[in-house]
Amino acid sequence: MVRQWPVQRPRWVRLLGMAACFGGLFALAYAGWPLVSTDLAACVLALAALALAGKWTICRMTDFPAQAGTLSLRDGGLWEVTLYGTTTTMCLTHAWPAFAWMTLQLRETAGASSKPIEVTIWRSTVSGQAWNELCVHVARQVAMPGRVLQKESL
Repeated sequence: MVRQWPVQRPRWVRLLGMAACFGGLFALAYAGWPLVSTDLAACVLALAALALAGKWTICRMTDFPAQAGTLSLRDGGLWEVTLYGTTTTMCLTHAWPAFAWMTLQLRETAGASSKPIEVTIWRSTVSGQAWNELCVHVARQVAMPGRVLQKESL
């Protein structure tokens, strides 16, 4: 039996990130305005810097390719990560559980020198039962990491 979980960033996370960035820019402009309001050149420079920072924030949030794919757990205990159309068999090396998401660090089983990847599963994108299953499977593998490296499961 193969279990699957979606790997995607919810829309509210992107909106919250943009709001935090623009809130920081607004606070910077509000605090810095008394310093530059008397000098026209400094005012123009500060406004140009804020405009560039705002443009960079928008480009970073909209152009950055969001991780989208699936995370699957095979019967043998190995994980399959499908990102951008490529499926890779991996094993769990570390987990960071939180109340609304879980970040997993996975490494390829074939090469020990491969670079690990991190995927985030958001609680709001899965059902309650699927979230509980993910938590149980991750807890088992973190408690017994050698379990997935048996010859039968490869």
